[in-house]
Amino acid sequence: MKLLLTSGGITNSSIANSLFDLVGKKAEDISLVFIPTASNTEQGDKSWFINDLINLKNCHFKSIAIADISAVEEDIWRPQFEEADVLFFEGGNTYHLMQWINKSGLISMLPDLLKNKVYVGSSAGSMVMCKDITPKIEMGLYGEDISGIENIPCLNLVNFFTFYRI
Repeated sequence: MKLLLTSGGITNSSIANSLFDLVGKKAEDISLVFIPTASNTEQGDKSWFINDLINLKNCHFKSIAIADISAVEEDIWRPQFEEADVLFFEGGNTYHLMQWINKSGLISMLPDLLKNKVYVGSSAGSMVMCKDITPKIEMGLYGEDISGIENIPCLNLVNFFTFYRI
């Protein structure tokens, strides 16, 4: 399994080159699918979202597809996932993303997909790779009032937690 877990996506040439190395291809030979699902519930300015797409465009990939697992049925997004070299999970609301990874059935498909694809996480897309989301830790770090929310199981594909300083 090849993972590139970031706080802000492909923000510089070092990160881009690491991705190309993980895929084992030049950018112009790489197909990427961008999964914006975590960003759906975020309010306000989304310039970070636009910047992530611009940064991906500036890498000059062979193709960039967009597949929102909460907006379309599996028969639409699954072929895009299967054809892509890279699955890029955008940042946003970690809880929302994990809810849809479960609801869409992607949670059971992802281990097989990652046998021959590179997973790139940006912020929330990285955070879902751990064992679970722990609200008490997040409340302490980010000051968010998320009381009443239980620990939410995540993908459990890495043995560490990822948090980002705001």
